[in-house]
Amino acid sequence: MAAQVNDSILGGYFFAALLLWWLVAMAVVDVARRPRRLAASCGFLPRKGMPKCSSAAGRVRMSTMCYRLVAIMLIILLSGCERYWLDRQMQELCAKDGGVKVYKTVTLSPAEYEALFKYKVRAKSREEYYGPEYRYIATRTVIAGKQDRAPGSGRGQLARNHYAIYLRSVNLLLGENVEYSRVGGDLITFGFQPSGNHCPKRRVSLAQSVFVKGE
Repeated sequence: MAAQVNDSILGGYFFAALLLWWLVAMAVVDVARRPRRLAASCGFLPRKGMPKCSSAAGRVRMSTMCYRLVAIMLIILLSGCERYWLDRQMQELCAKDGGVKVYKTVTLSPAEYEALFKYKVRAKSREEYYGPEYRYIATRTVIAGKQDRAPGSGRGQLARNHYAIYLRSVNLLLGENVEYSRVGGDLITFGFQPSGNHCPKRRVSLAQSVFVKGE
C-alpha cells in the first residue's frame, strides 16, 4: 500500500503561501498610497513652481523597487512550493513500486492477439477489457490533497494509479503497473490549466507486456 502523505502539511504550505502573498500585496498598497504631495514634490507628479527633492525621490523609488523585487522573488518561489514538495513525494513513492511488473506472459497466436485487443470496444465493464478469460483491474487512490479538488484551483493533488491483469480461472496475477500522477500545486494559475507531472516518465503498456504475439 502506498504511504499516505499528511494532508495537513499541504494545507500549511498553501496558507503560508497565501499569507506571504497578502504581505506583499499590503506592501505594494502601502507604497501606492503615499501622499500625493510627497510624490509630486519628488518628481512623480511634477507641478509648476514646485521643486523636486531628488533625495526623497530616490528613497521612494528605491523603496518601490525593493517591494517589486521582493514581490517577484516571492512569486517565483511560492508558485512552485507545493508543486515541488508533491513531485519529491511522487519520486520517492515511484522509486519503491512504480512501473510495470510482469509475473507470467501469455503467448497468443496472431489471430488471438488481434482479437484480444478488440474486446475493449464491446466490453460491458472494465474488468472485461481483455475478454472473458482475463480480469482487468484499475484503481486510483488520492494520497495527498483533496479528493474533490476543484479543477483549476491550483491546489495540489497526488494520486496512485494501479493496474493489474489476472487469469480469471485461477485468479492468477499476470502483471501489474503502478503509476503516480501530480496535478496542481501552483498556488495561483491565473486561469490557466494547472501543471501536472507523472512517474515513471516512460509509460509502458501493461497489456502488451503481458500478452505476447506469437508466430
